[in-house]
Amino acid sequence: MALNPATYVSLGKTGASGGVTGPHGHFEITKNGKKYGLSQTRGDIGQNIQFRLPGSQDWRPMYSPLPGGQYQLNPIVPMTEGMGMRAVHPVTGARNVAHSGEDYAFPTGTDLRFAGVGSVQGTSNAGRAGNISSLQTGPYKLDIFHMSQLPEATTVGANSQAKTSPTYEESQQRTNDLLTAFLYGKKNAEQQANPINMIKQQLLASAINRANEDDSIFQPSATSLPSEYLNAIYGQA
Repeated sequence: MALNPATYVSLGKTGASGGVTGPHGHFEITKNGKKYGLSQTRGDIGQNIQFRLPGSQDWRPMYSPLPGGQYQLNPIVPMTEGMGMRAVHPVTGARNVAHSGEDYAFPTGTDLRFAGVGSVQGTSNAGRAGNISSLQTGPYKLDIFHMSQLPEATTVGANSQAKTSPTYEESQQRTNDLLTAFLYGKKNAEQQANPINMIKQQLLASAINRANEDDSIFQPSATSLPSEYLNAIYGQA
């Protein structure tokens, strides 16, 4: 999975919410309706999960790549229980209960983040799972149980930025480009030297004179220019 290392999705803080015997993080991954442990997807998800211990400023990866396509789990946060059948549930005492994720020994208040793009949301007080932080990235959905603090719902990625209005400089450049194309033709616009600022001033002065006569300054009939160019010059929507 190709990821932008400068892009991060906050996943909240680990804890001991819900039905647990102590603080830890339960990582449960779903892909195409099938459950996986983090260690099974360490090349796609595991190596991109980072943690920062309480009181520390350093972010560390959970899984680090090794030669030969292998990955090593950070010894600071060992896996305390893998996927499979539990002979006895540690909280309820029920027998032969499936454990559909993996548990890692995180201290309460450990910050988690995902180094990549995706969307995250939180679920509070979901029974024995406690507070759940859920990340959707590509075909993977990652749920982390027992969180002490949930992240704000957000989406991070190349297509997640809201469109913003053009800056003043961008608007002026577009106006110049439109005027150049109008006066010289689009094919030769970049090759022609033209007094753009003077032309704009003349057009504006002409329009102001017309506005003194009537209120049709922004109507297409006010000048010989098409409405697209009028809009670009005078900033109309």
